Amino acid sequence: MEDEPALRRLLIRTLERVGYTIESAADGPDAIARWQQQHMEFDIVVSDMMMAGGISGLELMKPLTSESPFLRSLVITGFSAEMADGSLDHPAIDSVLGKPFTPAVFLTAVDAQLATASTSRRIPHG
Repeated sequence: MEDEPALRRLLIRTLERVGYTIESAADGPDAIARWQQQHMEFDIVVSDMMMAGGISGLELMKPLTSESPFLRSLVITGFSAEMADGSLDHPAIDSVLGKPFTPAVFLTAVDAQLATASTSRRIPHG
């Protein structure tokens, strides 16, 4: 989920180039609708922290990761941890990637999260 079209296209191309199947969303409501339609098919959710549509990356991740404890999450953000008011330190967020980043760094972050997907299980949170 990324609301900046150029960055969303770059992230999609980066992942598709190495064989990942992608479902993209431009905002929170769109992402939630797609999740409700096919949530059992997702291994990881990548979301910008600050999104159009009134739903932040954390607000998106909380119900999704609570419902699917093996789902991995990667939040990308232009904010520092201090500016995010502790919201980046939440059980619903597995990893944070600060902007700007290169496609190679992004792919490494996604791969790292997927490598831990089968061995880690989230404790349900509310």
